[in-house]
Amino acid sequence: MTPSAAPARNRRGVETRRRILEAAANCFERDGLDVTLDQVAQEAGTTRMTVHRHTGGREALLRHVVLRASAGLVDHIAAELDRDGVPFAQRVTAAMAVVVAIIRDTPHLLALFSQPSSSWWAVDPDDQVV
Repeated sequence: MTPSAAPARNRRGVETRRRILEAAANCFERDGLDVTLDQVAQEAGTTRMTVHRHTGGREALLRHVVLRASAGLVDHIAAELDRDGVPFAQRVTAAMAVVVAIIRDTPHLLALFSQPSSSWWAVDPDDQVV
């Protein structure tokens, strides 16, 4: 979370933030990196200002959504690597194949990972994650 985004301190705020982040993930899947705060607000049933207040702005919101999607890929890698009774080299190969297949079948991830230098800049222009 960026310093400008105040953490939600009450149940209603937590629910609003959850709804916004879910809406952002849906918009990202549908529209890729071109998603706007207005689109997220409409999807979440709230205002642009509320989205900004709960997330810290477009870049912070995109970073969250991209990192969330990346964490999903990590879960798939871990599942393959944790298989017992399979030689490590085969587990690594299977893990990479699963991730490549997921990225190829997911347009917003394909756009992000196939052109990382130009795509990632849109998500993290200040190199806060990288």
